[in-house]
Amino acid sequence: MKVLFDYQIFEEQKIGGISRYYIELYTRFTQDPDIEIKLPINYSSNNYLKGIKEYESIPDVLIHPYQKFLSGIIFKGKRKLYSMFNSHVYSESNQEQSINTIKSWNFDVFHPSYYYPYFIESIKHKPLIITVHDLIIEKFPEYFPNDRITSKNKELVIKRADRIITVSETTKLDLLDIYNISEEKVKVIYLGNSINQTYLNQPCNLQLPERYLLYVGARGNYKNFIFFVEAIKKLLLNDPDLKLICVGFPFTASESEYFKISGISSNLISIFVDDSSLAHLYSKAIAFVFPSLYEGFGIPVLEAFSCGCPCLLSNVSSLPEIGGDSAIYFDPKSSESMQSVIEKIVNNTLLQDDLRSKGLSQVQKFSWIKTAEETKKVYKELM
Repeated sequence: MKVLFDYQIFEEQKIGGISRYYIELYTRFTQDPDIEIKLPINYSSNNYLKGIKEYESIPDVLIHPYQKFLSGIIFKGKRKLYSMFNSHVYSESNQEQSINTIKSWNFDVFHPSYYYPYFIESIKHKPLIITVHDLIIEKFPEYFPNDRITSKNKELVIKRADRIITVSETTKLDLLDIYNISEEKVKVIYLGNSINQTYLNQPCNLQLPERYLLYVGARGNYKNFIFFVEAIKKLLLNDPDLKLICVGFPFTASESEYFKISGISSNLISIFVDDSSLAHLYSKAIAFVFPSLYEGFGIPVLEAFSCGCPCLLSNVSSLPEIGGDSAIYFDPKSSESMQSVIEKIVNNTLLQDDLRSKGLSQVQKFSWIKTAEETKKVYKELM
């Protein structure tokens, strides 16, 4: 069976759940004697892709002669100009490589990694599978005023797809509610977890505070981060030794200004770490807090469970489905609910230990091996 992936998500993400998903599938399919898989791509800065031997030396960008010409000239907006040019040029190159492979390789199944429909005409009547990870843009359009094209592209690909994989029952219900498609086309396949206790055997050089809550991932709009910080501000002010470690990109200027005005700058720590260090962060935390207004799945929940970290989660979308009775839930729109749950666990070591034990049990229900096996079955159905 010949399976073809494409480049899209590896342009969009340096790190992230969707690119992690395709890498985990790709890695397992390359080890499966029943599957021959290809992922044609010329340029990418994705961390997970660089971890695969055949892609470890793939360049981040294409250096064009004009860049060499401008290298000695300083002007406002130069970096933005470079970024826009590089994005356009390597996207064209990657797309061309993908289309060439579609036309020249007799694949059995095409499984694109995102929704840009450049391939629709080229694949003709070949089987197409698309994985829908969430319906965030459709359910919260107010947060994505400039991203309506993604929804249009998504709808086009969904209508063309022969099978649709969703990563949770919640996402499946959202999909059926928003798009007029047959339920028989949709298969729920849960995701797995890439960060576990094996990483705890590796040395960690992080200087960690003694007591901290942990936040992981993006912090914008529907992630509800500032509302969460506002909800626990009083707790942080009354307990200077309690820290909030945020794993991801550095704080923005507006975030830093808000922390300063609120008097909690010393409580907030921003850090970007590798998987090994992230495992250590999970294992030492009082709790992992996920205040998001919507998640299609929630991979960080499994990461936290696997590393023995108590989880405090929003009681919305897929999070109760994934967390089960192994987490404590709060209303993400209620600061009182959020504050109450967090205060309940901060100084309660017995509750922390109970959640650690439950999480380690819950995470056994999920694995990338299961994800790959069930995805392979969907491929076979189309053949």
